[in-house]
Amino acid sequence: MRIVFFGSPDFALPALGTLHGSHEIVLVVTQPERPCGRGQKCLPTPVELRARELGLEVSTPRAVRTEGFARKLAELKADYLVVVAYGRILPASVLATARHGALNIHPSLLPRWRGPAPVPWTLYHGEQTTGVTIMQMNEAMDAGDIVRQVSTTISPEENADSLLCRLAMEGAAALAEVLEQEAASGVPLPRIPQDDALATRAPFLTTEMALIDWRKSAVEVASHLRAFDSRPGAYAYLGDARIKFFSPGVIPASAPAGTVLGLTTGGLAVACGQDAVVTGEMQWPGGKRMPARNVLVGHPIPEKTVLRGRE
Repeated sequence: MRIVFFGSPDFALPALGTLHGSHEIVLVVTQPERPCGRGQKCLPTPVELRARELGLEVSTPRAVRTEGFARKLAELKADYLVVVAYGRILPASVLATARHGALNIHPSLLPRWRGPAPVPWTLYHGEQTTGVTIMQMNEAMDAGDIVRQVSTTISPEENADSLLCRLAMEGAAALAEVLEQEAASGVPLPRIPQDDALATRAPFLTTEMALIDWRKSAVEVASHLRAFDSRPGAYAYLGDARIKFFSPGVIPASAPAGTVLGLTTGGLAVACGQDAVVTGEMQWPGGKRMPARNVLVGHPIPEKTVLRGRE
């Protein structure tokens, strides 16, 4: 099939690689370069870098709601647009430029967790099952008809980064199967409308959301740490120092919420509303993410210290 591929971050790379091996990608559309990092250097997206390595034509439009952009896509006579974390909502005029419209890979079991951050919100709520959805796109946010869903069990050790990476691979495989079946049969697979009444929202994460609430149970705090790993990083305060915590476990304990219980074999133990969370890794302000034991060598935190979290 002739494909126009829309994508920007690392999450889109498995799908781009899979499609490149079995279909004709006539154009890759990605976000334009933007300043990033401490030096605010303008860098191309991961998708642009990979597409150029593959010798594919790349477009980085600053606007997608123009007649000229829609006309350019229509001239390519694509069978499908494939959209994977592109970063913009596409108008009907663009979605209509391909013969069969646009397919999207979404890392949740829609209609659950519509929005830009489905994986963190899945973890934050302590869900044990998630998956990927191949969706026929419309103009609304993640509200198109479902073509295929693949569910998977979430490992207790997975964080937002590792789970998103795994779902990217599973989404690419599911998309490849859909396109293969449709190419073989010559007709689109059935589309199933979503039940809007079951929809939940997954908005962008903010730094304020990442502040830990030690009053919650250790299981809930552990889910919080996994959800905000690695960006923006779950944190609490020791005085004015904002310390980030990662790689949590849970142990039985009873002490006032936020109280440091000391270093264990698994990391630094901090009391929660019920039991205690053990954080295997920490990051001191201005430092690198390291095993908690290593961080505490240079920045000791005495037992019975109270870390300030959400109040």
